[in-house]
Amino acid sequence: MSDQPVAGIDIHKDFLVVTVLGKDTKKTKEYQTHETDLNHLKRWLARMKVDKVAMEATGIYMIPCCDKLKDRFELYLVNAADVRMLPGKKTDILDSEWLAVLLQKDLLKKSYIPPKEWRDIRELFRQRKGFVHTKSRVKNKVTKILTQEGFNLSRAFSDVFGKTSRMIIDQLVSQKSLKQILRDHAENRYVKPNVEVLSCLPRSKSLSDAICFVLTLLLDELDQSQQRIDLLDQQLAYMTQEVFQKQSDLEILKSMPGISDKIAIGIITELNSVDRFPSAKHLVSYAGLSPAVYESGGKRRNKGLNKRGNKYLRTLFIEAAWGASKTKTSRLRQYYHTKRSQKGKKKAIVALAAKMMRIAYHLLKYQEMYVEDHFRKNLRNVLLPNNQTSISLGELDRILRSRGLRIATSR
Repeated sequence: MSDQPVAGIDIHKDFLVVTVLGKDTKKTKEYQTHETDLNHLKRWLARMKVDKVAMEATGIYMIPCCDKLKDRFELYLVNAADVRMLPGKKTDILDSEWLAVLLQKDLLKKSYIPPKEWRDIRELFRQRKGFVHTKSRVKNKVTKILTQEGFNLSRAFSDVFGKTSRMIIDQLVSQKSLKQILRDHAENRYVKPNVEVLSCLPRSKSLSDAICFVLTLLLDELDQSQQRIDLLDQQLAYMTQEVFQKQSDLEILKSMPGISDKIAIGIITELNSVDRFPSAKHLVSYAGLSPAVYESGGKRRNKGLNKRGNKYLRTLFIEAAWGASKTKTSRLRQYYHTKRSQKGKKKAIVALAAKMMRIAYHLLKYQEMYVEDHFRKNLRNVLLPNNQTSISLGELDRILRSRGLRIATSR
């Protein structure tokens, strides 16, 4: 506990309440959240000789205040659930005072604040993810409407929105019948093999005006989403070249099965650096992939995932896990099928995502590429890592046991 004055700030949309708590002093003031008042707040805290400021890391309203104060004071952004007051005693003044009391007694734990350039890249990547979700939603809606009208194109095309199938959809929206479309594109090399399947669909039926109008709006939204995704990809490629100092991190992540360029960029954007996590277990918990365990009366109950972490990082690794589960030459695929036989498909994917996150943590921490010894039989690299020329018998036994082997004594 320090005698230096500290401050707690309770932030809202249009105003904030700040309490300065010292050894023999306690002062509370209210400020607006616009630029001028934030400057007044900064000067007042400096006059009060405050060196630490605590505020709840909730919403977007704390960001301008945080950016204004971070160069002058030591900021403590804390989880609101960890500093909740007792019910029945909650006002803005009491909230700010409670934060100051906890900070004064060294009971608060800081949240990580990424640099401004990393926050910008993170915002771009999250916007891109939003447009990808919009694109998937629109595709599902178009497919649903066409199926309701009897035009189930998935029977003939694996990708309903491929070049040829999209051409057929556009022709249907222009109120042409399927019979006219097949006659006009009879020589199309993708239409020709599927004529028999397409002929089972309504050949003389054309879409109504209302359905064509709805599909036109949806297809325009689909094209606009794709254009925005392309623009965001260009901007991300430009900004990542400026910010990513360690290109090896991207190569390390891409060496793992299931992790593509976009997923690797997203993971690094959300993580920044694994050095801020004490262990791989902390990283898995940060992403919300650790099980929530409740214990009472000596009985433990597992209530599924604890989804209080970074949802973007969680979905990135789950997406990567789906890709790794389909990689035939990977041991991760074997792990997935083992878990699938025990717990089912969805729980197996979550378990694989957590395993990949633990692997990624160690790879990034020690700057190593992902190599599976089972498929690359380079015994010198397995037994003598880091260019060693000799190894102790105990270390050799440990390495062999980690790979499921043991030293047998001959008699």
